[in-house]
This record gives sequence, C-alpha cells and structure tokens, in this order.
Amino acid sequence: MRASIEPSPAPATEPSPIWIARREDWWLAAATFAFAAAFYGAHMAPEVTLEYSGELVTAAFILGVPHPPGYPLWTLLGFLWSHGIVPFGNPAWRIGLMSVFTGALLVGLLTLVMVRSTRLLLHALPWAHTIDEERLRWLAASVGVSTALFFGANRGVWYWAGLPEQAIQNVFCFLVAGFLFFWWIMRPQRMGALYLLLLVFGAGFVTHYTSLAMSVSLLAGVFAAGLTRYQLEPRAERPNANAGRWMRSQETFWELGVAALLSTGIIGAVLDKLYGYTYDPLFKRPEMLALFAGLILLMVGRIFRWLWITRALICAGAFLAGCAIYLYVPIASATNPPMNWGYAATREGLLHVICRGQYGRVQFASLGDPKYWINVQMLIAGLCQQYSHVLCIFGLLTLPLLAVWAIPLFRKGQSPRQRLLASTPVLPWLTFVWVAFLATTLGMLIVINPQLNRIEQQEVTKFFAPAHGFCAILIGYGLAVLFSLALRTWRNLPTMAVRAGCLFLFALPLIPYFTNRDECALETNDFGYEFGHRMFHPGGGYPDMEKNAVLFGGTDPGRFVSTYMIFCESRVPPSARFRDPAFDRADVYIITQNALADNTYMRYIRDQYDLSRPTNNTTRLQRALGRDHVYPPEPIRIPTQDDSTRAFQQFVEDWKAGRAPPGADIQLEGGRVQVTGVQAVMAINGILAKWIFDWNKEQHAFYVEESYVIPWMYPYLHPAGIIFKIENNPLPSPTENRALWDDILAKDKSYWDKLTAEFTARKDFWHNIPARRSFSKLRSAIAGLYLWRGLIPEAEYAFHQSLQLCPDSPEAAFRLADLYVSQRHYDKAHKLMTDYL
Repeated sequence: MRASIEPSPAPATEPSPIWIARREDWWLAAATFAFAAAFYGAHMAPEVTLEYSGELVTAAFILGVPHPPGYPLWTLLGFLWSHGIVPFGNPAWRIGLMSVFTGALLVGLLTLVMVRSTRLLLHALPWAHTIDEERLRWLAASVGVSTALFFGANRGVWYWAGLPEQAIQNVFCFLVAGFLFFWWIMRPQRMGALYLLLLVFGAGFVTHYTSLAMSVSLLAGVFAAGLTRYQLEPRAERPNANAGRWMRSQETFWELGVAALLSTGIIGAVLDKLYGYTYDPLFKRPEMLALFAGLILLMVGRIFRWLWITRALICAGAFLAGCAIYLYVPIASATNPPMNWGYAATREGLLHVICRGQYGRVQFASLGDPKYWINVQMLIAGLCQQYSHVLCIFGLLTLPLLAVWAIPLFRKGQSPRQRLLASTPVLPWLTFVWVAFLATTLGMLIVINPQLNRIEQQEVTKFFAPAHGFCAILIGYGLAVLFSLALRTWRNLPTMAVRAGCLFLFALPLIPYFTNRDECALETNDFGYEFGHRMFHPGGGYPDMEKNAVLFGGTDPGRFVSTYMIFCESRVPPSARFRDPAFDRADVYIITQNALADNTYMRYIRDQYDLSRPTNNTTRLQRALGRDHVYPPEPIRIPTQDDSTRAFQQFVEDWKAGRAPPGADIQLEGGRVQVTGVQAVMAINGILAKWIFDWNKEQHAFYVEESYVIPWMYPYLHPAGIIFKIENNPLPSPTENRALWDDILAKDKSYWDKLTAEFTARKDFWHNIPARRSFSKLRSAIAGLYLWRGLIPEAEYAFHQSLQLCPDSPEAAFRLADLYVSQRHYDKAHKLMTDYL
C-alpha cells in the first residue's frame, strides 16, 4: 500500500539537490534567454524616451546621481555597460541594450526555477506514481518554458525591457531573490545561497525600497522550512524537550530575525548620525531599541541553542554589504557630475536622496478606506487583463496544495506519506511564492497608496510587475496540476498526443503578447529624440538655438531630455549619434526653473555654472571622468544662498502686501514663516529665474519650456518651435505691432499644423501616452500665451490642437473650458467637460 501512494523515486540520473537543474534545463534556459533577447532587442526604443530615461541615462553614462533613491547599483552597471561592454551607438541605445539583457536574463532564470520546481511539485503529487517519468519531465519542461515566456510578454517586463531605464532591474532583483531562496531550500544546511540571497536583497533594497516586500515572503518561507524540519526530526520522550526542539528547528528563522534587528539598528544609527546626534533617552530611539533587541535575542538564542551567533552575524553582514553600495551616491556626487540630484555629497543632500525628500512623507493606505479596495479591484482587473480570467483562476489551484502539505504537519501522528511530503521543499517554496504574491499586491498597495486617477495608476504599474511574475508562477503550477490530472485520467494516450498537448502550452504567451503589442513595441519610439532635437533645432523656418544659450527646462521631459542631449548625445562621436551626426549642443546651459527654491538643486547648479564654481580637477577621479571640461567654459551668474534668502523675503513681503499668488499657503509658526504649496514655491522660483535672466541676458539668449506659468515671462515670450524664446525686452502687444504678431502666428500655426498631422498619422503615437501628453502640454503652453495676449481665436485653435494630440489631457480640457466660460459659451464648456469625463 505504501508504494501505491508515494511518488515514484527520482531516477538515477537526478542530480544532487544543491544543483538547480539538469543539463537539459540549462539548455532550455539558454534557449529562452536567447529568444527573449532577440525579441526585446527587436522591439527596444532606439533612443531616449520621454519619461525618466533622459536623467537616468545621463546619470549612468557620466556616473552621476539620478532621482531618489539614487539607484546606485543600476547606475554603476550602466556606466560599466555603456563604456566597456557596448561602447558604441547613442548612449540611450547602449543602456537600452542593458535593459534587454536584464529582461532576457530574467526570462532565462525564471525558466530554470519553473522547470525544476514544477518537476518537484509533480513528483510530490499523490497520483505521480501513476504517470510515466518521461511524461512528467515533458510536462515540467513545457510548463516551465511557457510560464517564463508568458511572464516575459507581460507589460511590466516587455515594456521596461525595451526602455533605457532601471525599472526592469527592480523586477529582476525580485526574481533573483526567489531563485536564490529556491536554491537554498534544496539543501538548507548549506548557508551560502542564503547569504548570497541577503547580499542581493541588500543591493535590491538600494535599487528600490519596494524590494522590502520580499522580506515578508523570505521569513514566511524560512519558517515553513523550519516547520518541515521539526516534523522530520525524532520526537523527544520528555514532553518539555519538544519545545526546545521546536525552537531549534527554527534556528534559521531566528538568525534572520536577529539579522533584521541588527541591520535595522545599524542603518538607523547611521541615519541618526546623518541627521545629527539626538539627545533622547535610548529607550525612545527606535534604532537603538532594535539594536538592543537583536543583541538580547542573539544571546538568549545562543544560550538555549536556538541559533548560531556566527551565522546570524554573517546574515546581517551580507545584507549590510549589499546596502553598502549606497556609498557610491556621495562619492559620485562629490565629483560634481551633470546629473547630481540632491547634492548628495553633503549630509543634507544625502538625506534628501535616501529619504526621498522631494516626494514628502509616505502616506500609508488604510484598510478601512474604500479607495484601497478600489485599488485592489483595479489591480485584479490588471492581472486578468494580462493573463485572462480563466488562467488567473488556475493560479488559485495551488491553495489547496498548500493545505495538503501544511495541515498534516501540525498533527502529532504522521503517516509515512506525510513525512515524505515534509521532506520535500515544496511546502516552503509554495509558501514563499504565495506570500510574495500577497506582499507585492495587497502589501505594496498599502505602501504606495496610489490615487484614483489615470496618470498615477499608469505610473505605478511598474511597481506591480513582480506581483504579475508571482501570479504567472502560480498559474504555471495550476496548469501543471491540471495537466497531470489529465494524464492520470487518460493513461493510455499516445506519447505523441501527450507531447503535442505539452507543446500547446507554448501558445499561452500569445495572450499577453497580443494584449501588450501596441504599447510595448517601441522600435519606432523616437518621440523623446524628436522632443530633444526640436528644442535646439526646431526647423520649420525657426532658427537654431543660439550658441551658449540658457535653457529653462520645466517639465520632466523638458529638463531630462535636454540634459541628455547636452551631456550625452553631444559628447559621443558623430557616428554614434542617432540621426544628426552634426548635433553638438554641449554649449547650452540647462537649468530647471521649477527647482530654484530648492537649496540642494541650487548648490549643484552653482557648482556647474556659477562664477564661484570649482575647477573640477582636484581629484584623479574627476579628471578621469572629464569633469574639468564637461560644462561650458564661460560661467554665468547664479543666485547665491544669500540671494535665495532675499528671494524668500521678497515673496513674504509680497504676501504681506497682498500681492501673493492665489493658492499660496503661508503660515506663521513660532515666529517663523512656513511657505508651502505649488503656487507659493513657483512664485519664489519665478523671482530667482528673473534674477538669472536679468544678470545674464546681455551675454546669452534665453529659452524656456514652460511647466507652471511664471507671469513675469509672458511679456518677453514668443514661440520658437515647440518651446519659447525669452527676448531681452518685452515684445509689443498685438495692437501695437500687428505685423509682428501676424508673422509669429502664421509661423507657429504652420509649424504645429505640420507637426500635429505628422504625429497623429502615426499609429505608434496613439499608443504612446507620454508622447501624447508631452506634445499636448507644449501646445497648451503656447495657447496660454495667446490667451494672455488677448488672441482668443488663436488660443482656442491651439487648445483644440492640444486636445487633438491628447484627448484626455486635463490641462488642455480645463483651460479651454475656462476660456469658453470667460466668453459665456457655457454650452461648449459643458460639452467639452462632459466628453472629457
């Protein structure tokens, strides 16, 4: 009877469990890697794109610091990749190839994990002995490969694998953590894989903080592994001794707990040092409490032999060693790179980067908030859209399996069958996957807490790509169980029919492929380059931007893409440039008017352009990176710290005199004036931008890509292609010089008519949300200038063109509706907003 219920023993050729896979599995992984690399490479973006790639590629290409949390691992790898492995082509294309490689490696690793784990799962099923071993291997191989490709065609992998950004590395770190955990549970007594996992986990933590979600699944999986170990060990005859046996069976769990407390305490102490010493009692300082708790648990655990001190310390050291890569951020910042977010060479700047200073405090979602459950529904809807409702239901089939393995382990008496199940790593692995799926969905929704608007929902999709990956794994296991039941039921099926059925699984990736093809096929995505190139060389009868001009870049594309064009595209050989070998605008000064009130931003802008800037050749690293000649040779005058203080004081005086902009939030607290709100900050930015303009306009031409309206600029502005030129003196009004404005209007209309017709005729433009939004915003900005000048028909025409480029643009819709209301065209305003909603 025992032989009839146990799985068939592994064949003689089965490798030792410490090895992840057989040789055939490595070949399958290599095949999926090669296929994914070719697939992603064929669909990758050929140049810089309109989201964050401009600043990220610039930071990686010149070894700088991008936006918080700084992405040190990705930036270092990007620098080595773009200068050592692929030192040819435009910089964005080079970094894009790194994303392709990362995405393909992700698919290959997932193939290894899925083939091996599916084989173990199938062998542990109660009816496995009724199925031929060869058929089980075929089923495991086909499920593993199809699941890897299935996830590879998911939007969260395919899209980010084709962009020169870091998001694909975040997904990759989640998968590597799962890979190493699976490796460890195959032979838990060997701790090398677990130490490596914690090292990668630490590096992933500094890649993005959302990787902390994996800590929950790691502890749950280790606890499940200890539970199976407890059931396998012989029970003590004395009842009181079993409690000690229980604690010792969870020794790895306690070691990880100690490591977590010690790491938290050490990291907290470092941050406390950066903030400055606090004089609160020790029991009121959380980092000290965590450190003391870890040390006490370490001593108690060693006394009662629940854990090993050496292993606990190595676990903490491995995680901290991974986190230590963050030392790159202040070191790179100290070299004065063109992308130097937060000015992290200083204590204030480093905290700005580590603590995400620009984003404010994390607002956790409440489980009692209806918005949270709406987000859950939207997340589930997104999973079903990617994988179909039917396949998502298959993923739920693994829940009964968890019960089959887990529930008997809590019983006192065990059958041989139950002890055999406990000896397999299936229970801890399924526990790990399920908890990881829940942590990266429900748990991450609590932390991210996205707003219920389309823009933010689309922005946060990148953070839920790991959740889609764990869902794909569960779907694969559900399909494996279903097919094994079919093989048990129809035992006499011909071998060719079984193999044909297994090959049918390879059609599964077509589901997400056709769902995501239009949005993720980026091979024609040149809109970022169009945006950047037209800023400097607009064409259409407009002259090129003058030599040594100053560009105020306002929106993210306006400053990120232009930064890339100045510091990357202009600094590679002509043969490596995308379309224009003669493009070289390294002479332009790029400043964002939206951040002038930020002290950390002003410090690094002064180091780049101000009269007081350093020589940038004091260290060997600076000279090796070319920091001594990366900026325009002639400095310009930038406001000092004292000037920034004067600008703040001027704004406060304007507020007291009733001249503050509407919506400014100003409060008096303890005798100090606190200024918050976009309108107030932009008013201070406007004062500082005016001073930069006044001090330097005689020597340099000025341009602006408008983001928020700065009123003082409007008398000086006229369109210069897709952005504005700021003339040295105010332009005459249309009534004062109609001929001038007729020429301006005719040239602008001809330019945008041609550009709009060209873009709207392209199918890829309609599937490229960032492109539609960016160019629509540029057109709305020009319409706003016409509205300020009293050119109502021209403003209405430009607003309509903005909506033609992006029908769901909130800015164009609201500003045009406001125009209609001011003209008493209430029916038009009502119809416009009804259509928009």
